[in-house]
Amino acid sequence: MLSGAALLYFQGGDVYLTLKPSISTFMTGIDPFDFMRFVEVKAPQWLPKFSEFIRLWKLYTSSLAKTSELLEPLHGVVFKTTLLS
Repeated sequence: MLSGAALLYFQGGDVYLTLKPSISTFMTGIDPFDFMRFVEVKAPQWLPKFSEFIRLWKLYTSSLAKTSELLEPLHGVVFKTTLLS
């Protein structure tokens, strides 16, 4: 969590926030959703743990989307984004 007040400290320079790592996944041609479906069909014994991981990933993605939407008016003014891969 990042306090909005922390951004005031960096008024003199640019603050860069990284894009989420999976942003580059689709550039590789790999579809993680195909893998999820494959695992569900094969139903390995570790499927419950994998399903919990996916549930938490979806929660994180939703939270990240809401945070990004909230910060969007400040994009380019207070911070910029960069892709690290």
